[in-house]
Amino acid sequence: MNIEQHILFEDKDLLVVDKPAGLQVERDRFGHPSLEEEAQNYLEKYHRNHYLGIVHRIDRPVNGVIILAKTLSMLKDLQQQMQEEGWDKIYRGVVEGQMPNQMGKIENYLLKDPKQKKALIFDEPQPDSKQSSLRYAVLEEKNGKSLLEIQLITGRYHQIRAQLGHAGHPIVGDKLYGSNIELEGKIMLQAYSLGFTHPKTGEAMEIKVKTDLVF
Repeated sequence: MNIEQHILFEDKDLLVVDKPAGLQVERDRFGHPSLEEEAQNYLEKYHRNHYLGIVHRIDRPVNGVIILAKTLSMLKDLQQQMQEEGWDKIYRGVVEGQMPNQMGKIENYLLKDPKQKKALIFDEPQPDSKQSSLRYAVLEEKNGKSLLEIQLITGRYHQIRAQLGHAGHPIVGDKLYGSNIELEGKIMLQAYSLGFTHPKTGEAMEIKVKTDLVF
């Protein structure tokens, strides 16, 4: 991976990258390639501040916007903003079948199953489950598939993938949640854009991926 080809924005405080599908965000003990390692190597190459903080994450088979902090104070500021004010996160995904409405809201209860490494979805509350909500709009339909724009109302583990799979419209390639289509190392879901306030400048930022989903 040439990380320089995936940089969406950079200043002395932030590095924003369009993470490729199939690349995990954080290092692991097995030495798998990661965005964290690629970004650290990039900073060291240009003799810059070597601090690097992971502000948030997206799933390994998903591509899209990831913010990395170059200072500890920036990491803390962004994570606090994410928790208190929320960010404007927009996803796009290609699902199997046609949605019942051109626009809609999906609400369920989600329970993380660490043994299966997946989310379980229920229509009624369960012990330890969390209410999960998202909105969607259909952008295009063809060949038995639908391109959706998705806005998270809550941010749960595998939420988009699990809720759409439970609704009978799994993300294309997401076999974990019911897709019959296999795509090597990726699924048809991307963290399309991210809106936030730059903690240092106060500027309203909106950063989107370089390449839209094609199906």
